[in-house]
Amino acid sequence: MLAGAGIGFVPTFVAGRNLAEGRLISLMPDYQPVESELSVIYPPGKNLSAKVRTLIDFLAARFGPEPPWGAWRKSEGRRKSARDSGEGR
Repeated sequence: MLAGAGIGFVPTFVAGRNLAEGRLISLMPDYQPVESELSVIYPPGKNLSAKVRTLIDFLAARFGPEPPWGAWRKSEGRRKSARDSGEGR
């Protein structure tokens, strides 16, 4: 995609930086793919190991409500609304 080889459908954690920096453009910015969930399953018990707790905390921070690689959508929305309203011409 970056070399001009075509179009692709990739998750924002793969393309987010390139979208934010303008190396890629979104062809369908209003399209919202079906969201999927990430679950951590571990055996029940009182003694959750520090390693498992650290992994859970890391995943929650990394894949929380607004992951950092999804931030380009906010700026894309602002650019689109400015483009649609004729601002910047």
